[in-house]
Amino acid sequence: MRLFDPRIFDTRIKMTVRMEEYTGLMEGKVVAVVGDTWLPTEFMLTQYITRILVVGRTSAASAALAADAGWTQVWRSPGAKEWSCLLGVIGHMPGPVLLVVGPDVVLSPKVVESFSTGFLTVVLRTGVWPAAAPKPSHVFFPTLVGTQDWIKVDPKVLTQLAAQKLGLVIADGVSHWFNPVDSAPMTTLTTAQVALQLQALGKALERV
Repeated sequence: MRLFDPRIFDTRIKMTVRMEEYTGLMEGKVVAVVGDTWLPTEFMLTQYITRILVVGRTSAASAALAADAGWTQVWRSPGAKEWSCLLGVIGHMPGPVLLVVGPDVVLSPKVVESFSTGFLTVVLRTGVWPAAAPKPSHVFFPTLVGTQDWIKVDPKVLTQLAAQKLGLVIADGVSHWFNPVDSAPMTTLTTAQVALQLQALGKALERV
């Protein structure tokens, strides 16, 4: 099964013989990562006051992510009401805000449409992207195995990237290479930061 439907990419992605290194900083984006635990921290802000993880209950990768003490909150297997509550209050939480969605979370097009540009959303995927949902601005492939003919990049380039253990990112329709090992693990929040976040959340819930 293909990880992504080819239709996720539009005609702006051209055949690439030579590509540049990606050096962007992502803010207020919806980002997809084809994988289950790697996060593109090199291209994210160095500090997030609010860090929310949404995971299911069946994936070992999600369990590993949830074990990290750095999350402000962990939401498990949210239904429609829980998603509505989370997306309703997240804009009131102290920023910058990071929302990470685990690989075993089923996303509806409506939920994807609700992801605000006011915070960074990183969606880890091992399955297809919702067909009717808005496309992510960035798609990261931290691991390239062989060649994938549906990615409109020269197969020779993909082979070279894979041989050098480099990844591919398609950012706003343009392909770049990056080095996945340069993305360090996330830093744990301090106790003071967590306390401030919980106070802010309590006030936000009172207003809802």
